[in-house]
Amino acid sequence: MDKKLFVEYLTTFNNFDNAIDRLGKAFIGDFYSDLIYETDWYEYVVKMYNIFLQSHFTEYGIDLINAFLFEDCREFWVDKDRTLFEDKKKEHYTFDTLEELYDVMMIFKEEYFLQ
Repeated sequence: MDKKLFVEYLTTFNNFDNAIDRLGKAFIGDFYSDLIYETDWYEYVVKMYNIFLQSHFTEYGIDLINAFLFEDCREFWVDKDRTLFEDKKKEHYTFDTLEELYDVMMIFKEEYFLQ
């Protein structure tokens, strides 16, 4: 999958999800706005989103994408193996945009993308 498709699809889904939230608050109010997420048409779009994720990404990739979109995850640490000349250390990766998330995921392509 190329970066353009990755960004376009996830941006579109995120925009849809935000629009649904605004729609629910406008029609139902803050207290009951979550009811709109229980409609069958919203569930169909979420199923399409899940099919997209499951057809392109591993479980770790799906978790990272969802953490970025819904939990404001913008960084992670990876243990780097010990070498003859240095001890084990942690490498830090940050991503503030979907483009940057894609770039970091590509560093660990085998772990995040289905082959």
